[in-house]
Amino acid sequence: MQLDPLLQTFVDAVNGAEPPRVPEDRATMEEVNNVMFAQFGEPAPPVADVRELEIVGPDRRVRARLYHPGGDEPLPGYMFLFGGGWWHGSIDMAANDAVCRERCVGARCVVLAVDYRLAPEHPFPAGLEDAYLGLTWLVDHAAELGIDPQRVAIGGGSAGASLTAGLALLSRDRGGPRAALQILEAPALDLTLSQPSVPGICASLGIDRKLLTDLVALYVPRPEDLEHAYASPLFAESVADVPPALIMVCEHDVLRESGEAYATRLVEAGVPASCVRYCGQLHTSPLLTGVLPAARVWREQVIGALRGLHEEGPRL
Repeated sequence: MQLDPLLQTFVDAVNGAEPPRVPEDRATMEEVNNVMFAQFGEPAPPVADVRELEIVGPDRRVRARLYHPGGDEPLPGYMFLFGGGWWHGSIDMAANDAVCRERCVGARCVVLAVDYRLAPEHPFPAGLEDAYLGLTWLVDHAAELGIDPQRVAIGGGSAGASLTAGLALLSRDRGGPRAALQILEAPALDLTLSQPSVPGICASLGIDRKLLTDLVALYVPRPEDLEHAYASPLFAESVADVPPALIMVCEHDVLRESGEAYATRLVEAGVPASCVRYCGQLHTSPLLTGVLPAARVWREQVIGALRGLHEEGPRL
């Protein structure tokens, strides 16, 4: 399917931009993303309670933010990991804050956004360990946060989805908390980038294999780690006994094939999983909620999956 014509304005706005310098351009990238979201995103809804947190680990402190929709009854929890190629992004970025607010209000769940450490200063598995610290903290403090620990979901977009899938495997192997659901949005699940190339518009947006190869090298500097299960979950020896998964991919995305392949592996291992391909869409489509109907459908699908935690199980 051809690229959605409504994306052309967005493509024109970002086409021709210079590749970022890593990590020197981190602050600039966040500023640019905030400007773009103000132009193409939908304003976030108000949330009953938002508080800043610091999660203390044995050797580090990780900043986080908690969003609570209000009410006294135990609610499902959702830990969100932002995207940004493992090298930029934060819980402060407007698009990430909007995602957390939308899901908190729309699904009536308590959302924890974790400001994990970034590459290249903190390569694999630093960000993953921060995610594990966040998940264990969320479950350990569930009662005081108004969360039902049996109804905790984990999820993220792009690099955040990569970390989420790795986290599911890591927590399984360590005997840590088992999430009720994992939501992988446009995930990077094969850091060898060995899946078949998907032709399309990606290169004109700077999201091509060359850039991905460069970013992966910063996140996973040791080549022998590229096939490590926690970095590239597609290469895990076993994917059994991980949480049910909703995997969402975009047709015109170089990461699409690994997401679809991972869904197949999960199903073959007996894990409830579904993979939805958004035809005509780009890797960045889900953030364009202000101008793109498909982005709003994407948002409602995620919220619907989280709403399922109020019932007998997640909606895949």
